[in-house]
Amino acid sequence: MISQTMAVCQQAVDQTGGKSVEIASVGFSSQGFLTIPIDKRGELIRPLISWQDVRPQSDMPDLLRRVSADDYCKITGVPFIANSINTKIYWMRKHEPELYERTDRFVQHQGMILKSFGAEDYFTDLPCMSFYGVWNVHQSCWSSQLLDRFEISQEQLDLPTQPGTQVGEIPPSVAEKTGF
Repeated sequence: MISQTMAVCQQAVDQTGGKSVEIASVGFSSQGFLTIPIDKRGELIRPLISWQDVRPQSDMPDLLRRVSADDYCKITGVPFIANSINTKIYWMRKHEPELYERTDRFVQHQGMILKSFGAEDYFTDLPCMSFYGVWNVHQSCWSSQLLDRFEISQEQLDLPTQPGTQVGEIPPSVAEKTGF
C-alpha cells in the first residue's frame, strides 16, 4: 500500500513534464477504513482488515452485553454493527490472541500513510474517528465509557486531528521515492 502510494506520487510529479514545481503541502484522502494492527516498530502483525469485513458478527452478542445498541448509538452517532474497528479488535483478541498480544496499535490507513510520509505519529482526521467505534461524536473525543467496556486504550489508536493539519515533513528518503 505504501510503495504504491509513493509510486503514484512519483507518476504525478513526472506528469509535470520535468518542470520545476514547488510543492507546499501534500494531503491524502480515502474511502472507507481499514483496521491495521502494528507492532512497536510500525510493522504489520497480520493482513489488513477491511471495513467491509464483518467477521465479528458472531461475537456481537458478547459485545452487546458490554453496551446496549441504543447507548452505543447515542455516544457514537452510528449503529452498533460488526464493521467498526472496535469489533475487529475484540475479534482479534478472542480469535487471534497470539497476534493481538504482539500488537501495539490499531491504526487506519490514513495514519499509516501519513506516518510513512514523515508524520510524527499515526494521525487520523476527526471525520474518520467514528470508524473506531469508541468516539464520542457529541464531545469530539474518545468515549472513556466505550474504551473501558471494549478494553481498548486510546494509546492503541490513531491520534485525532483536525482535517488539514500539518502532521510532519517529508524526509529526504520519501522525497527520493516520490519526487517531492
